Amino acid sequence: MPEASPTVAAEIYEKLSPQVTKADAALRELQSQDPSDIDGVRAILETVQQDIGGLLTMIETNSKEDIFFKELIAHDAGNYVFYLIDFVERLQTAVSYSISTVLEKDLPEIPVNDPRRKSNFMTNLAKLMEKYCEGKEEPNEELTVACKKLDYASKDLIRFRDDVREDDDTPFADLFLQQFGGNCTALDIPNLRTRIMAYCRSTETTSEETAQLRRDIQLPGKLGGKNYLTTWRTRVQEQLQDIDKHRSELWAKMWNVLRAVESAEYWVPGHTLKPQRLAMGTFLEEAMPSLLLRCGRGADKCLTVNNNVPEAEASFHQGTVGNLLMNIISNAKKRGQAEHISISTTEDGETVTITVEDDGTGFEASEEQLFTPGFTTSGDGKGLGLADANKRMEAFGGSIHAEGHGGLQNSNGTKGAKFTLILKKS
Repeated sequence: MPEASPTVAAEIYEKLSPQVTKADAALRELQSQDPSDIDGVRAILETVQQDIGGLLTMIETNSKEDIFFKELIAHDAGNYVFYLIDFVERLQTAVSYSISTVLEKDLPEIPVNDPRRKSNFMTNLAKLMEKYCEGKEEPNEELTVACKKLDYASKDLIRFRDDVREDDDTPFADLFLQQFGGNCTALDIPNLRTRIMAYCRSTETTSEETAQLRRDIQLPGKLGGKNYLTTWRTRVQEQLQDIDKHRSELWAKMWNVLRAVESAEYWVPGHTLKPQRLAMGTFLEEAMPSLLLRCGRGADKCLTVNNNVPEAEASFHQGTVGNLLMNIISNAKKRGQAEHISISTTEDGETVTITVEDDGTGFEASEEQLFTPGFTTSGDGKGLGLADANKRMEAFGGSIHAEGHGGLQNSNGTKGAKFTLILKKS
């Protein structure tokens, strides 16, 4: 294992630490933002991009100055460091497709010279149309002229009359509104857009609210009908899901990088790991996306979390524990070929225990060997992931124990690895 320069290492962390705090705060604000608040997400995203950009610049610069820091970050954070901006840009692309663009094509402004803006035009048209639908004769000249102003041909009128006669359940006024729209003399398009966007963003509107909105949309063609409202809402909900998906991906990778940098503080001479008090529910919920990321494909079937004490609080260094969990899971998948990994929590007196078990091949090394810097169970490893794991945990009053074959039973009839992290409550 390469030697770190105490001076350079200290300078590195003193520069990085404030930037980590800024990036972490911005990431949490982004995660808590309602995705339907597009403007809010966009504003926070700008801050996230600046803070992440500043952090990545520092990591890249300092990696050139200190080989040990470079190897440590490369091991614990991997390529996530270099692709973070790509994930920010993906989220920006999703956000840039503003909800309002969903309506731009289907909900245009009504031109000033549109006949629907003229007083009583639509009212008179409705009367003429109803009379036409009740009779058998061809449309009279007055009706024909009025419909031509709306670009409706005779075949459109015949089709509409057939629809009216076939539909015995829907009032004529509603069918007319769906087909031709209503009187637009006092139509407030901006307000209508706002109401429709609020409707599309929500998934909890009542049938009465929906019906009222449909009645209030007095626009040409089928824009007043339920089909357009349903289509608009579907598009908007798909967009919001896309935003949430990209935001979750960014969280998983950024959380990984932040914890890796925090964990590196152990190796800085003169620095001590400062524990913080966290509830198990909060910690594991935040860690879960990054832990799933370490499982690779099929992560949902691979990783099981049984958080039996979500309210239990413990005092520990988040970066160290988070980083160790990610390395334990990575080793189980890559080295142990585990198909199933289980994380569980318990509490006893003054301690909270996190247990990680897998059904992989396990390992034959002793606990002392496993935590020795530079020791690896594979030919291509650097022995960094669990290096000094016991000492790192002891630095804030915790401890870690490893059993090569104390975990879950595998298909070969043997057991995989088991790691036990013990955290103090105070």
